[in-house]
Amino acid sequence: MLQKLKELGYVESETIHFEYRFAEGHDDRYPALAVELVTLPVDLIVTSGTPAALAAKSATATTPIVMGSVGEAVSTGIVASVARPGGNITGFSAVTPELESKRLEVLKELIPHLSRVGILANTTNPLFQVSLKNLRPAAETLGVALAIFEVRDRNDIDGALRKLVQTRSEAALIAADTVTIRGMR
Repeated sequence: MLQKLKELGYVESETIHFEYRFAEGHDDRYPALAVELVTLPVDLIVTSGTPAALAAKSATATTPIVMGSVGEAVSTGIVASVARPGGNITGFSAVTPELESKRLEVLKELIPHLSRVGILANTTNPLFQVSLKNLRPAAETLGVALAIFEVRDRNDIDGALRKLVQTRSEAALIAADTVTIRGMR
C-alpha cells in the first residue's frame, strides 16, 4: 500500500500521515479509539471488522469511513443498503450470513450422523447475531443441535475448544470475527 501511495505522489510523514489504532482483540475498545481519531481530527477512517465499522459510524457522521472485512453491512446497521449506503460510509462486505446455513448443510452431508455442532463465536459481534438467525432454522431442519462457545479475545480460544470437546460436538463452525480469525492463526 505504501509503495502504491508513493507512486501516486504521497510520501508518509511528508505528504500523508497515518494514525494507527488497534483494539488488540478487544471489541469494547473500538468506540473510544474511533472518538479519539475523530477528535484529532483525521481526514479519513479505515476500519476492519463489523464492530470497528459500527464504532466509527457512531463516532462521526461527517468524517469519511472506508470499511473493510465487515460482515453483512445492511443487517448489522452499518449502511442503509448496498446500492445506496448513505451517510459517510463506503467499502465492502466480506461475509454473507446467508451462507452459514449452507456451511451447516455441507457439514451434515460430510457427516451424515451429525447431531451436535459447536460454534466458536464472539457473541457480542452483531454479525454473529445475524448469522445465528440463519443457522437456527437450518439446524432445526437438519436435526442438529448448536452449542455456542464464547470467544471474546484470543485468551478464550483454548478454553472454548476444550468445552467443545467436552460437550462431544462432532464438528465445529468458526464464526467470522476479527478475534476468531486472528486468534486461530
